[in-house]
Amino acid sequence: MAGSRQAIDGILHRVRTGVQWHDLPERFGPWKTVYERHRLWSADGTSERLLQVGPGRADAAGEVEWGSRSTPASCGPISMRPAPAPIRRRH
Repeated sequence: MAGSRQAIDGILHRVRTGVQWHDLPERFGPWKTVYERHRLWSADGTSERLLQVGPGRADAAGEVEWGSRSTPASCGPISMRPAPAPIRRRH
């Protein structure tokens, strides 16, 4: 069974890459476990709390480097919602 940290990493990997749940790399644990945690955490608000608390703790621990680097506007806010499936064109 995937640990919580492993599940979070798997969820974030899926958000970043748009990979289908069943194609999630094994290093994140069983895909069904990661999916189930994502589903439960999204429904009960845990995902949003993780996004609010996580950066604050990292900053307090000195793990965040604040600088003048900017991120492209296209990056947008971080979300625990899955990325949309890519559009496939028919040839």
